[in-house]
This record gives sequence, C-alpha cells and structure tokens, in this order.
Amino acid sequence: MRFKSQFLLSISVLALTACGGGSSAPSPKTDAPLPPISSTEAAPAPLAETDTLTPVMPTATSPLATPATTTTIVTTEPAVVVPAAPATGSSVEERIAKLEATVGSLRSDYDRIMPAFASLNTTNERIQTLLDEIEKETGKPVAAQAVKETPVTTTETTTSTTTVTPMASSASTPVLETETVKTETVKTETVAAADMAPSTKEGGNNISGVRIGEHGSKTRLVLDLTSKTKPAFKYDLDNNEKLLLVDLPDSGWTGAASAKPNSPMIASWNVQKGPNGGSTLAIQLKGSARVLSTEFLKAEGKDPARLVMDIASGG
Repeated sequence: MRFKSQFLLSISVLALTACGGGSSAPSPKTDAPLPPISSTEAAPAPLAETDTLTPVMPTATSPLATPATTTTIVTTEPAVVVPAAPATGSSVEERIAKLEATVGSLRSDYDRIMPAFASLNTTNERIQTLLDEIEKETGKPVAAQAVKETPVTTTETTTSTTTVTPMASSASTPVLETETVKTETVKTETVAAADMAPSTKEGGNNISGVRIGEHGSKTRLVLDLTSKTKPAFKYDLDNNEKLLLVDLPDSGWTGAASAKPNSPMIASWNVQKGPNGGSTLAIQLKGSARVLSTEFLKAEGKDPARLVMDIASGG
C-alpha cells in the first residue's frame, strides 16, 4: 500500500507541473494587488486510493534527433562493349555472300565442262572397241603398232629390180643393196586403222597369199607373187615389240588379209595398206627372232614367182 501511495503521488506532481506550464522561474514583482482566488483555482483535493489517473505525456523531442533521410541505392549494370569491326575488314554477311558467289561460279564451271568429259569418255570407249575388234581379227595387239609414230624422211625406190643379197644361215641381218629406209618409217605407216584393208596394184605386182612352214630349226615364210619380176621390199625386226614388218611399197595384196598360223614362232599376221597402193605385212612373233635369209624364186611351171624369208629364234 505504501508503494502504491508513493506512485500515485508522483503521478499527481507530474500532472500539476504540466498544468502550471512547467516553468519554475519567479514571477516579476509588482505593486498591483493579487486577484482573488476563485474556487476553481483552489488547490486540488487530495487523491483517494480509489481514484484512477490517466497521465498525458507530451511528445518528447530530443535535441539530438536528426531528421530521417531516405537513402536510394542505384545500381547500374556494366554495359557490354562490342568491339567494332576493323576498317579494312568485311562483315560476316559480306563474307558469306562472297562465298556463295564463288561456290555458284564453281558449280557453273562444273556444269559447263561435264558434257565435254562425257563426250571424251564416249570417244575413248569407241576407240577401245575398235582396237579390240582389230586385235581379234589380226590376233596381234594393236597398241604395239602405235608405239612409235615419229615421221621420218624416206628414200623411195621406183625400180622393180631391187637386188637383195641372200645371207648364210649364220648371218643375223641381211644387207639391202639398192635401198635404205629408216626403221621408224614402216612403223609410222602401220598406225592408222584405215590402212588395215589390203589393196590391189593395177598393172604391177600383187601378193596372192602367204605360206608358212617349218624347216628344221627355222621357219620359212613364202609370199606368192602374181608377177614374174622381183618386187621391191624391205623388212624391219623389232624384238622388243616382237614384231616383224615386211614392206612391199610397189606390190598390192589380193590374198587373205590376216591369219593365225600353227607355228612355234609366229603368233599371227595381218596385211595393212601402204602408200601409193603398196602393202605392209605385219607379223607378230611369239619371242625374239632373227632373219636368216631372204630369196626371190622365179616362176617355174605351175609354181608362181615367190619371195622367201627364213627366220629362227634368238636375238
């Protein structure tokens, strides 16, 4: 109870202080009479224990209080810096456009040259077909005839009385007395496929056939002639190509154009048309060979004039 009384007394003092202005400064002195004290200004009656006081507290302001400030935090995102393209370069779009133009140009070139390649392929196939047919008919690889095609200057002989010195069996190459022709000449004349057909020499000597026989260790070739005079001829033996060429510049050909004889040395032979109505006999050998002798035999009775050539194996 004592504590409660002290608390109520403190509250009353505070209330009186608030009503009296809260100032303890002394009033100035004056000679005027004091006004009478009315009943309302009399001292308040003491509080009873049952009274309830509601204190009214003034809003206290601290001299140290500072006005509230609002802080705004502004955050900025770093800007993305895009490097500028070099002054001398080009953009990606321009590069792609140039690339597309280049590819289009290449495609146009490809489309333009493809027909030429197709035509070339067809031509090669036709040529190969013709070569295969010629090889089947002649029995000799045509490519071997077309290896050397260098033209050379030849010495033509118009006389029909060329003398060929027959050589003994031990000789390897006969000597032609009245005419000398380079080897490449005959090979050049045997390249063209159009010259494969035999020809007939009007008013001159013609070859009517070829006979091949074996005589011991040598093989004999006999060319039957339609004339009684000795024809001009020359031969070339190439063991690298296994080819024997007999050139008859003044003699046509009326016999068979090709054959495959049953011979240990000769695989096949064929006739090719030469210049000025002449003929060339191409003989495909089975191995290296050598010419033993050549001989002209005059006509006797029913036997026509003949041109004989003996060959044997070995180079």
